[in-house]
Amino acid sequence: MRRIFLLLIVALTGFATCFAQEDGSRYNEVTLKNGHRVTGNIVEYKTDQYLRIVKSPGDTATIMLSDVEIVRTKNRPQVSFGGGFGSKGLQKGYYGDVYYDVVYGSMKKAFQRLKFSTVHGYQFLPYLRLGAGLEYFRYTQEYRIDEKNVTDHTNLFILFADARCHFTKSAISPYFDLRAGYGLNKHSKFYISPTLGVRFGLKQGTPLAINTELGIEWLNPETSPGVYEKEAGFVLRLGFEF
Repeated sequence: MRRIFLLLIVALTGFATCFAQEDGSRYNEVTLKNGHRVTGNIVEYKTDQYLRIVKSPGDTATIMLSDVEIVRTKNRPQVSFGGGFGSKGLQKGYYGDVYYDVVYGSMKKAFQRLKFSTVHGYQFLPYLRLGAGLEYFRYTQEYRIDEKNVTDHTNLFILFADARCHFTKSAISPYFDLRAGYGLNKHSKFYISPTLGVRFGLKQGTPLAINTELGIEWLNPETSPGVYEKEAGFVLRLGFEF
């Protein structure tokens, strides 16, 4: 009786399963007698023997019907944490970035630069996301005072707002990014960084991506007590989005 009931469910949901393969709006959930659940699209059913279910592209499982408790068809959630605008590319929801920057020209007297930043925010639309971030910038400068070389290490912490506009919503998407903020310590004031970048999606249906940006940034650091000078430089930014 249970096998007949299972066969009827599979037959009645056959059309829905076919459409689910195309638009991803519905999926099958197979509950096993041991309590384990397998989700995906059923692509083959052999009466009284087995069924095959595609859990994800390239990942197909064969399940013996003697191990199956019941099969259900459900609607796939359209909006969820990190879920979004399609089966690939940009995702609606929270995002976070971690970046390492290579800077040339900024802090002209500096011979060592170490620069990291992190940005967190929300993807509101396929082409727009807004957030805020924190940047750490450490640079080393040498001065000559009384015929002696003096090495000075400076740490900058910059809090900034971030706006990004993507030109497409595909897995590979060029974009324009703008950061604007203010230094949290006495060594810097205003900060702005416009860049052009490209996002390379790493996996379909997830927000994982590698971002590369190239642009110009302006700092307003304190070069001597109470004296602030404008510093501009080219920045190459490499980041991981999660």
